[in-house]
Amino acid sequence: MGELAQRAARRALTKLAARPAPSGEMTVVIGAGGGGVMFHEACGHGLEADLVAKGASVFAGRIGEQVASPLVTLVDDGTVAGEWGAGAIDDEGRPRRSNVLIRDGVLVDYMWDELRARSEGRESSGNGRRQSYAHLPMVRMTNTYLVAGGSDPDDIVADTPNGVYIAHLGGGQVNTATGDFVFGMTEAYLIEGGRITEPIREGNLIGNGPAVLTNIDAVGNDFAMGPREPVARTARGAGGRRCPDPAGPRPHHRRHGGVTPSCRNPCRMGT
Repeated sequence: MGELAQRAARRALTKLAARPAPSGEMTVVIGAGGGGVMFHEACGHGLEADLVAKGASVFAGRIGEQVASPLVTLVDDGTVAGEWGAGAIDDEGRPRRSNVLIRDGVLVDYMWDELRARSEGRESSGNGRRQSYAHLPMVRMTNTYLVAGGSDPDDIVADTPNGVYIAHLGGGQVNTATGDFVFGMTEAYLIEGGRITEPIREGNLIGNGPAVLTNIDAVGNDFAMGPREPVARTARGAGGRRCPDPAGPRPHHRRHGGVTPSCRNPCRMGT
């Protein structure tokens, strides 16, 4: 808790001199470990087989298609030791697995529980989750992350003339049928002349998941799981049921725990 308190105090002090968040479409750089929530919400939920089966996902029926930049490889891994989404088995007793969802920008698989997998004549991917013993399973993420790329993080910032650097994203939400999302920024800074400069106050990051995935033009080599922040733990529900949700792309995230290397993509900013 001491580390968590120090982090919160540092962010609060930084905000004392913060400028209002800019508005409009601009380039966004997301720091290592800070952007898992974006991938969790922007595409993670849309890759859950229960939503796909209902036709409530923008990624339904797109297996084998190019859905993201060739730089993007997205993994859901329930075997990462020490992370919130890890475990030996899921809530249906199936072994947790490491599942590649998007490889080099191509959609290769969804996440499955036993019910949805059986209907398709395949194995569960170990993503069955229950609110309790009295509830039916749902398909939910474990530790969802973007695999590290080959760019130096400092070069990504230096190659961005103007934009916003996001060190930490807060909560967010997505319309899985369209891919439209909105996230809050907990800690962010302006990029001016290829340098990180002044902090900005909380604003919103608004965009469309498939569009953002396609427009990523740099992925850093500094992979990191997001910090463990219990307050980031959330619950996702369907049909009146709720399941603890690691929050996806950050490691189980701390909120969504991010588990993304530095990445850059055009998004729209709003206050």
